[in-house]
Amino acid sequence: MKRIFLSTLALSFFCLGINAQLKNITNKDVVEKIKTANATIETIQCKFKQTKEIAMINNPVVSDGDFYYTKPNQLGMRYTNGEVMIINKENVTIGKKGKVRNVKSKNKQVEALASTLLACMGGDITKLNGTLEKMNDGAKEISFNVKVNFSVGKGHIDKLELVYDKKDMTMKSMKMIESDGSFTFYELQTKALNKKIDPKVYEQSKKSGKN
Repeated sequence: MKRIFLSTLALSFFCLGINAQLKNITNKDVVEKIKTANATIETIQCKFKQTKEIAMINNPVVSDGDFYYTKPNQLGMRYTNGEVMIINKENVTIGKKGKVRNVKSKNKQVEALASTLLACMGGDITKLNGTLEKMNDGAKEISFNVKVNFSVGKGHIDKLELVYDKKDMTMKSMKMIESDGSFTFYELQTKALNKKIDPKVYEQSKKSGKN
């Protein structure tokens, strides 16, 4: 299985309803606190690490790269192996080493993917399509377990786990768990907030801009 397929498929697990509303939110004050704190954040850039563990396969697939987010509708993941996944307003681009393609093109699932990722990065989890099963307001982080019910290809996603860092209330990690125990885990590392991001990082090419 190719690594570009793994990363793209993992991200595509976010194919949720555009106008969705998260159910069963009991502690709305905490959710609102995260949303309010993120309202002052215009950009986030950092390194990220992705771990994909597949049921019945012993060794997880680990990759990393550079992560960029510019409010309200730009997000880029540029892997060190040359893969890219970029949301640039109405376009969503995936590919590797110059062979990229725009998969937006009036595709409702892709449109939902983009809106959901941007909602998570913007700190507004109320836009997720699912049911909040558990929330933990800890000393250093706030975590959410969201029950979901959708399929992508042969995989079925049962749970979404989100963690927000209490230092700045930005998203720290996300984990997508399949019904067979497989999962994909993304961790954002050493985040820089409100730093100017070169628009070139969101271009539909293999070239990355320098900050």
